Amino acid sequence: MLILFRGLIEVPTFTAQFNAHTGKFAAASSRTPGHLSEYERMKRMSEFYFDVNKWEEDIATQHEEESNSGKKRKRPTKKDLVSAFDKFESDCRNDFFFRNDLRSRND
Repeated sequence: MLILFRGLIEVPTFTAQFNAHTGKFAAASSRTPGHLSEYERMKRMSEFYFDVNKWEEDIATQHEEESNSGKKRKRPTKKDLVSAFDKFESDCRNDFFFRNDLRSRND
């Protein structure tokens, strides 16, 4: 880009951005996340808070162990689901009555 000052002097001007992660100069538009996919943006933001790479490695090793052992994970049956729901419901009911009992004692 050339800028002319009163027709006498041509002064070249350049704009560039330095990418500290790669150590290279990048185009001005490369600093905006618009060129990244939604998955890549989510991954970059998640890596700030979580160790995503370690989690992905753990999942990969877990899948390898499952495939090498030859056993499939046991899916819960309807009986298992019903008993778990009943246990949860009774725990909630007991907790509710316990809290109401404490309230009535304090009054």
